[in-house]
Amino acid sequence: METFLFSSRGRTERPAAHHPNFGHHQKGSRSWILLDLEQEHFCFRGTYFDVVIDAVHMLTGKGDDIKTPSHALKMGHSLKKFCHILIGEALRKNDTARKEEVHCFLELIENEWSEKVSKHALETMAKRKFNKPMGIPLTEDVVKLSTHIKDNLEQLLKSNITNEDKHHRLMELTLARIVIFNKKRSGEPSNITG
Repeated sequence: METFLFSSRGRTERPAAHHPNFGHHQKGSRSWILLDLEQEHFCFRGTYFDVVIDAVHMLTGKGDDIKTPSHALKMGHSLKKFCHILIGEALRKNDTARKEEVHCFLELIENEWSEKVSKHALETMAKRKFNKPMGIPLTEDVVKLSTHIKDNLEQLLKSNITNEDKHHRLMELTLARIVIFNKKRSGEPSNITG
């Protein structure tokens, strides 16, 4: 078996040096959980599930104070991946006891991870998306754009050139003018059939 570093960014990497079997480690600006799969005293057992949850909360935050909700979600996927690796190795060695321990841990992840970690992470992501300020353009900028589009339309209509490029440019400018004019329902021009 190998030793893996489990990053707060959801990645798994092999460490350069030997670290304790399970712990929290600072590496640069990132936090890491170290999982030494070789050692028997830290196993993916149901008895260690709450320790893993606490470590994830230590790295990403807990409840409404989650700093990196996407990392918390990625850690859940990585833990499942580790469990499947361990189950595969236990099957190869015909170690049914080890397989059952890891399978119990995997069941806990599938049953409780969503309530203890994923739910809060997804709520935090939804709140941040909802509360994200929208950049509404200034009135002067909308007027400048409208004037620019209107001037370009007039120039194209006055020109005697008739080709496919002019027709395409006229369509684009007309669509832009409709979207600006109908800014309350800007998606409606996509429903116009020709």
